[in-house]
Amino acid sequence: MVVPLTDSARIVKHLDSLPNPTFPLVVSDWNGTPTMSLSDFKAKKLFKLRYKLIPRAIGGAGIDDDNGIDSTFNLCDTDYKASWSLVAKTPKFFVIEVDDNYSLLVTIDYSLNVIDAIHVAAADPSSNDNFQGELTSTIYKNLKVVLHYRYDVRTDEEGHFDTENEEDIWRIDKTGHFKAIRYRPDGGNSDF
Repeated sequence: MVVPLTDSARIVKHLDSLPNPTFPLVVSDWNGTPTMSLSDFKAKKLFKLRYKLIPRAIGGAGIDDDNGIDSTFNLCDTDYKASWSLVAKTPKFFVIEVDDNYSLLVTIDYSLNVIDAIHVAAADPSSNDNFQGELTSTIYKNLKVVLHYRYDVRTDEEGHFDTENEEDIWRIDKTGHFKAIRYRPDGGNSDF
């Protein structure tokens, strides 16, 4: 008699099929992620999940600024194809990078319940030829996450740009939640 696998065992099997990360892991909006099927988990909540907005201004750009942003994401597309990269597995949860328009870092328990999620790569939606704002990240093995913000503004007709760079630092705690180590929503020198 064959005993069916539990949801936890099935998700671990999926995770084990993903490549192991190399650290530090640099995440940008053009990384690309492997695709896998979540059709075994159709009964789980996979769509319209909430992520934590981390509003950040840099120069004239805004990332995750709460101006009508849809702060939901999907773990897969409507055909149950998921674009995931494995970041870490702990005894209580796992951490993945999810590609859903922009890249998110997501912590999930082994019953496939999202614990927490944040953007780790994004762009200011109003960016154009004259200015742009973007978010990239570096993730370390100890689950420290450095969010790198960049703002470029065109200074002349020859296409020269002035660039501004800032960083915030977060970590994933033992419960799978993102906690700020240093967060300055408007830049500057004040710490959160």
